Amino acid sequence: MSYASQNLPDLMVYLHTDIKTLQTQIKKRGRPFEQQIKNEYLEKIERGYQKFIQSDLPYPVVSISTKNLNFETNKADYQTLLRLIFEASFS
Repeated sequence: MSYASQNLPDLMVYLHTDIKTLQTQIKKRGRPFEQQIKNEYLEKIERGYQKFIQSDLPYPVVSISTKNLNFETNKADYQTLLRLIFEASFS
């Protein structure tokens, strides 16, 4: 794949959590069209992202586990996310 003529990001941020947590978040949102999403589908998406991230990308990737972070209710978790992105941006 040629990246030469494309506008590329300076950094890719991949927020990752486990399938069980994703399913809990989907149920909590309550969107009818999401309620039937199967674990197999989410696993397939996760494998695709992992394969993409492990390819030879012309920009850095920061992968952040969000399993134990809650941005909705905990400002410190949000600050942690911002700090990790900032550190990755300038390292």
